Amino acid sequence: MWGGVGLGKLKQQFRQFDWSFIRGSTLLSVGTALGRLLAMGFWLILARVFVPADYGAVQYAITIGGLIAVATQPFGQYVLARYVGSARANCQQLRAVITNGLFFLTALALLSLGLAIPILAALRQLTFEVLLLFAGLTLYYGYWGLATGFTASGQLTAVYVGSNLLQLVMVFIVFWFSDALTPALAAAIYALSYVPVIVALQARWPLPLALSRSDLRLDMLGDLARFSWPIWVSHISYMLYTAIPILLLEYHLFLDALGVFSLANTLTAAFTIINHSIATLFLSRISQAPAGQRRLLLLRTLAVVALLNAVILAGYLLLVQWVVIGLFGVAYAGDLGTYVFLALATIAGGIQLLITAALIGSGNVWLEASARMLQCLVVGVVAWWLVPQQAALGAAIAALAGALAALAFYSLAGIYQRSEPPLGARM
Repeated sequence: MWGGVGLGKLKQQFRQFDWSFIRGSTLLSVGTALGRLLAMGFWLILARVFVPADYGAVQYAITIGGLIAVATQPFGQYVLARYVGSARANCQQLRAVITNGLFFLTALALLSLGLAIPILAALRQLTFEVLLLFAGLTLYYGYWGLATGFTASGQLTAVYVGSNLLQLVMVFIVFWFSDALTPALAAAIYALSYVPVIVALQARWPLPLALSRSDLRLDMLGDLARFSWPIWVSHISYMLYTAIPILLLEYHLFLDALGVFSLANTLTAAFTIINHSIATLFLSRISQAPAGQRRLLLLRTLAVVALLNAVILAGYLLLVQWVVIGLFGVAYAGDLGTYVFLALATIAGGIQLLITAALIGSGNVWLEASARMLQCLVVGVVAWWLVPQQAALGAAIAALAGALAALAFYSLAGIYQRSEPPLGARM
C-alpha cells in the first residue's frame, strides 16, 4: 500500500486515520501498564513471604486453573468480543448474540468442570482454590470480551487495574496484620479479586447486557461453536509457543539462563502493553467496518503500530544494558542479544496480535489458527536445535523465528488473496 506513494499521500492517510481509536488505546495502555505494576507488587509480596516451594504452589494452582479454562478463556476474550462488536448497531441482533453467547459460555464452563473435576480428583490435584481460579478467570475473560465488543476502554482499564489493585491490597493486609497467608489463600485472593470489581463496574457503569430466553437459537449456538474451534486450536498453539523455550531451558538445567530469559520477557512488556491495547479495541472496530474497508483499516493501523514500536525500541536499545546491570546486577546481563532478539520477537508478536484481531473480527479464524500452529512448530524446531548450544540466546532466537514465520505466513496468504474478495467479504 505504501510503496510508491509520496509524502503528501502518506500525510493524508495519517490524517484520515481515526485517532479517537488511538486515544482509547492510549487509555487502555496506561491502565495496562499500571495494572502490570500492581500485579508485580502482588507477586513480590508473595516472594517475600513464602519460601520458594510455597511460592511455586501458588503459581502451580493458577496454572491448573488456567488449564481448566483453556476453552472458556479464549471464547470470552475473542468470540464474544467479535460477535458483540459486529452486532452493536442492531439492538435485536445484539440481544440475540449476548443471550446465546452467555448461554454458550455457561455450558462450556459446566462441561469444562465436568471433565476436569474427575481427572483432578483421580490425580489428587482437586482443590477449592483451583475451582475458584477457574471461575474467576472465566468470569474475567467473559467480561473482558463483552467490554471489548462494546469498545468500552474505560471498563477494560478499570477491571484490569481494579482487580490487580484489590489483590495487592488484600494480600498486603493479610500479610501485615496476621500470619494466616498460605498458598491456598493467596490463590483464592487472586481468583476472587475479579468478582467485586466486575460487580461494582456493572452496577455503576453497566454494559447493556439485554437477555431474552426467546432469543436462544440452535443455529446461532452452532455458529458460535464452529467459529470457536480454530480459536481454541490457536490458543493451545500460543500456549505451547510461549512455553517451549522455557521448558527446554529448564530441561537442559540452564537455570541461570532461564532467569535471564525471564527478565528479558519482563522488560519487553512495554511493547506488549501498546500492542495488546490497540489490538483489543481493533477487534471490535474491524468487526463493524464494511468488508471492502477492512484491508485498508488494517494497513493504516499496522503503520501506526510499527511507528510506536520503533520509537519504544530505540529507547529500549539505549537503556536496556544500563537497566539490567544497574538494577539487577551483572549476573543478569548474560548475552545482550537475548534482550535484543526477544524485544524484536515481542514486536513481531504484537504485529501478529493485531493481524489476529483483524482475522477474528473478519471471520478468517482458520487462517489465524494455521499461523499459530506454524509458529509453534518453528519455535519448537529452532529451540530444540539452538537452546542446547546457546541457552537463553537460542531461546530468544527461537521465539523471534516463530513470530517471523507467522508473519511470513500472513504475508503469503495476503498475496494469494489479493485476487480474492477483500478481507472478510465472504462472511
